[in-house]
Amino acid sequence: MSSQKYSIWLVPAKEFLIPLSKCVDYNSFISQQPSFTPHMTLFTSEQEIFADFDTFVAKLGCESISLKIESLVKNLDSYYMNYYLKLLKTKELDKLFNKVKEIDLGSDYQLNPHISLAYGANNHDGFLTYNFSKEIVFDEIAIMKYSSVGSTNAVLDFKILKSYNLQTRKLIKY
Repeated sequence: MSSQKYSIWLVPAKEFLIPLSKCVDYNSFISQQPSFTPHMTLFTSEQEIFADFDTFVAKLGCESISLKIESLVKNLDSYYMNYYLKLLKTKELDKLFNKVKEIDLGSDYQLNPHISLAYGANNHDGFLTYNFSKEIVFDEIAIMKYSSVGSTNAVLDFKILKSYNLQTRKLIKY
């Protein structure tokens, strides 16, 4: 089994991404952990799903997804889900998830919608929380590659391979 995984992310629209990024950057600095692009993981696979990504995006029927924030969760026992905003599932999100599962039917990934505001913190004292809106709109879909081991080095190795604007289906350059 490969130590590499592929994930498909939903990335917030710019007006949400900017304040979320400020929270992530600040919290990462305080906890001495690497910063990362705020996102919601839609799907993860251990298979090489990159080749099917363009076809998947071309068939999408949504232009953006709006998800309400349910709560702030703190979990010192998890590296990736350490300090995050839990998001409410919607029928539209479930429909998108069911479409993306077709890329790798063997994946055991379970959708748990959230946006992390920090990874790997030992405590959350002094952390910023996101309080700019009660929902977050996602208008970008990206595929990325990373190491399957949750650690500082894995986050530093995050690599966005390709990203599309959901409304225009145009490639976004990183």
